[in-house]
Amino acid sequence: MYAVVDLETTGSHPSHDNIIEIAVYLHDGDNVTDQFCSLLNPGHPIPPFISKLTGITNDMVADAPTFSDIAQQLSEFIKGRIFVAHNVQFDHSFLKQSLLRHGLYLEGEMLCTIKAGRALIPGLASYKLSSLCKALDIQLNNAHRAYADALATAHVLTVLNERAKGNLTPYHYQKEVRKNPSRVPEESLDALPSQAGLLFFLSENGEVLLVSGSSNIRKKAWSLVKRFHHKRLLPLATEAASVSYEITGSEILASVLEIQHCKDSKPKFNRSYKGYESRCVITDVVDNQGLLHLQIANHKTGENRYRTFSSNTEARRILNEAQKKFNIINEFNTGASKLQLDDLPTHNEKSEKALEWISAGRKTLILHDKLTQSGEHTLFLLEDEVVKGYKTLGVRETLTSHETLREQLISLPDDPGIYRTISRHVSRGKIRKITKVEQA
Repeated sequence: MYAVVDLETTGSHPSHDNIIEIAVYLHDGDNVTDQFCSLLNPGHPIPPFISKLTGITNDMVADAPTFSDIAQQLSEFIKGRIFVAHNVQFDHSFLKQSLLRHGLYLEGEMLCTIKAGRALIPGLASYKLSSLCKALDIQLNNAHRAYADALATAHVLTVLNERAKGNLTPYHYQKEVRKNPSRVPEESLDALPSQAGLLFFLSENGEVLLVSGSSNIRKKAWSLVKRFHHKRLLPLATEAASVSYEITGSEILASVLEIQHCKDSKPKFNRSYKGYESRCVITDVVDNQGLLHLQIANHKTGENRYRTFSSNTEARRILNEAQKKFNIINEFNTGASKLQLDDLPTHNEKSEKALEWISAGRKTLILHDKLTQSGEHTLFLLEDEVVKGYKTLGVRETLTSHETLREQLISLPDDPGIYRTISRHVSRGKIRKITKVEQA
């Protein structure tokens, strides 16, 4: 009737952590009837804090089977059983994701011994497994080993069944059934990774119908599917036949690449892209008297600009400061009548010095995106408020110099939408570090 499960894992994220020990005890409500217990080789080193917590070392799992070796056998062993665990959501979601990677599905009802314990054994100060075992006089040796925790949970289940007089049905439950009105199989949605990247909804012939950048691809897919009844997305439920993805490791990079995809391929169900420009520049202009003036203008690619600003307010502040510092008339066609032609060389000389001073304030920044779970991270290079490009560094790669980064950049267009997207992430504190490059 029941499968009592406990897992020990390399971390808490089912998408990229792995199981290092599994224990399953079949239980008929009164007694344990069968068991399946095994250490598992996760395929990568066990983090030291996990080894310290569980006592499971890399040497212990070196010759153990992998999850692939036991997946089919395990699936058959627990099939048709009510899934029981202490904090069942963790063990169920982790095992479900691990099985999905091998095309196997974990379905059926669950029972959480914490929730059932609170209802049937009220008044305890704590419902941790160790506390519950102590209150019920159940022996728990080698805590944080799957075989020991699962067996103790099985004994707790026996007591709970006695307290419920053999009827634990009121404590069985299933996760809320997710509504999927589309033709995309739920198994495909569940198999998507919980990592940052691009999500693509595809038609039957492989045409990209919608692209979306997200910090969690699977969560984003389900979020969109649940909105397929909205007027704008309703036809997508009929046309979308499959999903695909591209892992970027970086939420910011995913957002940037979404903009590029929308501009290049114009997916049918993405909103039309409007790249309005909010940046401005300080530039120069010569009037019909030959006077050199400094002025604020809209940012335009290729324009002769001395410095770029994210806001008109900041540009105005710097321009006023330059006017006072160099005692110049700083706007086109403003106050020209006050100048005599003999003052022209002096005025122009002061204006050129002001432009040099303004140009010296240009900044080159390297934005370090947050580390992924695997240790990779993405760098973005900004020069004078213009995004030049990005590079993703591997776990052991380091940045040797600004020049090296520039040579290895994957370039990005000088697009106002890309600049605003990156600026928005910076303002929200989603950048790990900002390095200012000192000008030579």
